[in-house]
Amino acid sequence: GVVSYAFRTLALQAIGFVATLLLGYYLSPADFGMYFIVTAVIGVFTFLSDIGLAAALVQKKEEPTREDLQTTFTVQQGLAFAIFGATILLTPFWKTYVNLNTEALWLLYALGFSFVLASLKTIPSILLERKLEFTKLVFPQIVENVLFYSIAVVLAASGFGVRSYTIAVLARSIGGVIAIYFIQTWPIGFAFSKKALHGLLRFGVKFQLNDFLARIKDDLFIVVIARFIPVTQMGYLSWAKRWSMFPYQFSVNSIMSVTFPTFSRLQEHPDKLKRAIEKSMYF
Repeated sequence: GVVSYAFRTLALQAIGFVATLLLGYYLSPADFGMYFIVTAVIGVFTFLSDIGLAAALVQKKEEPTREDLQTTFTVQQGLAFAIFGATILLTPFWKTYVNLNTEALWLLYALGFSFVLASLKTIPSILLERKLEFTKLVFPQIVENVLFYSIAVVLAASGFGVRSYTIAVLARSIGGVIAIYFIQTWPIGFAFSKKALHGLLRFGVKFQLNDFLARIKDDLFIVVIARFIPVTQMGYLSWAKRWSMFPYQFSVNSIMSVTFPTFSRLQEHPDKLKRAIEKSMYF
């Protein structure tokens, strides 16, 4: 699994490296800065889009029931549509406080709608993680990134500016949904079970709080300083952050993507779990 994720990271970094050089040629630092600010705004909403239900399903000892899956799907869809609505309703705030122009607002709406599409991928991703089929899980991510970068570069070269990102974001989201359902299907449907939801939330909420500090450090911080720093300088900051994160994304992210679902399957095997934790800490 780690090898699969490391390969994915290498492949995506290679694609991203070439694409970023091309985008750096076709787009201005201000365009980069605007994209950086908008993605940070959406990053804050990312914390609110997941109350830990997916993690709870991954770590559940018993096989999730259809009721568990459909309840999670229903709640995730509700949260996704709520966030999409909030991004639109808060338009006056984005204009006055974050200084987003019209093109940046359309990019924000596209990223907000991508939450709705991403929620369609939640259950198939959970099922693949529970089966530890990481190689299959990597494929949709590669499809998404190839679509995103290829479309963004072509449109940037055609003079679309920030709109290049808007169209690329929508294409990436749609392509990811199609790819993952090609690999893993499930009895899609809506349901709501208080009993199932309560059981999942007992673990999920505590798990999700781990993400809270990271969102403040990585996203809310950017939204705040965007108030004081010109958008062109935000573009340079975006460029610097991207490359400084490469060692972390290649090593730690690849391991962490694998360890949680793997540890979850080893809950009843303490000796193997001990060895697995020690190996992950070593790496």
